Amino acid sequence: AWNCRCRYEWGQHVDVALQAKVSAADIAHVTEGTSSFSDPADQAIMQASDELHAQQIISDPTWALLNQHFDHQQVIEITMLIGHYSMLAGYLNSAGLVLETPIEEKLAEFNRQLP
Repeated sequence: AWNCRCRYEWGQHVDVALQAKVSAADIAHVTEGTSSFSDPADQAIMQASDELHAQQIISDPTWALLNQHFDHQQVIEITMLIGHYSMLAGYLNSAGLVLETPIEEKLAEFNRQLP
């Protein structure tokens, strides 16, 4: 959502994350890049997401990192999930779908809380 600059998808994910008690700071790490994550497994997922978005391929070193933290089936699922949300973001951006008012308000409040 963040890489694709898909406001609708980003707003929905921020809302779901906040409902799941993910801190605003942890959500904001997504906007700050891979190195802002302290957990190596999270770093591997974020690196894979960035690479797949930018180059349409996950590099061999990042693939190896994923395999250090996840089993084969999980690596496939992570890759498919990244691709799915990239495709969905492309559609949502093209269709011009706007956030529902309650989600827009939650996203605005989230943004106000960021440093």
